[in-house]
Amino acid sequence: MVIAAAKTDIRAPDPRLVALIAKAHRAREHLFASAVSRGDRHAERLARLAYLAPDITSAILDGTQPRALTSRELLKMPALPLAWPDQRKLLGFS
Repeated sequence: MVIAAAKTDIRAPDPRLVALIAKAHRAREHLFASAVSRGDRHAERLARLAYLAPDITSAILDGTQPRALTSRELLKMPALPLAWPDQRKLLGFS
């Protein structure tokens, strides 16, 4: 799935996206601490979001992400590339 590029004139942070990024960082820490079993798919999906490109995370926190990028769309993506340029393309930042 590729999220189409759209105007990035959103200026208020999306609270759900911001909360999702915060949850992702917490999930990553839990995984590293072995507090979450490897079978916890939701925690694994959250943890991979902690590896978003810094500019993507900043755009989400600033509310300047593409309009089509929502917490629901981001969380349901089956795979997220580790390469930041590929993330930008997939999420509509390029």
